[in-house]
Amino acid sequence: MKFTLHLVLLQFTFSSVSALAATTVVNFQVTLGPEVAPGYGLVAGSSFSGAVAYDNSVVPMSGTTSITKAEDSTITLSFDFAGFTYQETDDTEYPLFPRFRFVDGNLAGIAYVALNKSVSGEPDAIVEFTYDTSRFYYSFDDEDPFEGTVTWPTAGVVPEPRTLALCAMSSLLFVRNRKR
Repeated sequence: MKFTLHLVLLQFTFSSVSALAATTVVNFQVTLGPEVAPGYGLVAGSSFSGAVAYDNSVVPMSGTTSITKAEDSTITLSFDFAGFTYQETDDTEYPLFPRFRFVDGNLAGIAYVALNKSVSGEPDAIVEFTYDTSRFYYSFDDEDPFEGTVTWPTAGVVPEPRTLALCAMSSLLFVRNRKR
């Protein structure tokens, strides 16, 4: 019985270490302001969603820091807006940008500027997230920018599948041995 209990504790220890290096996915939402760009099918107050995924072992759990693709090669950004999907590689200064800002381990802002080019090669749309605030700006065809608000929820860790499997096996072994 001692050997089995020791094995269960050993499996739990491994699963805890594995959970430290998990992928964190933050789903965010952009809500457009009261004035929207005319002629693009946008409606005031409508929402668009996006996600940022990163290795949480790279992000300090306290303080403020910023991370680029150079510090975390796994970090990704995907944002659907006005018929386009924007990704981290679309930033005008990639790979130096975008910069992802974290406060106490939670995503709090992105410094990001992307241009969509029309068939003629001229900028058709500009999309910008501000770094230190929850503001979102966009414009079409060199018009004045319109605004939106970004909602950054608290991040949730997505455990690796083997971590869940080890925890489940450990629990089953413990319950089985306890019944004996």
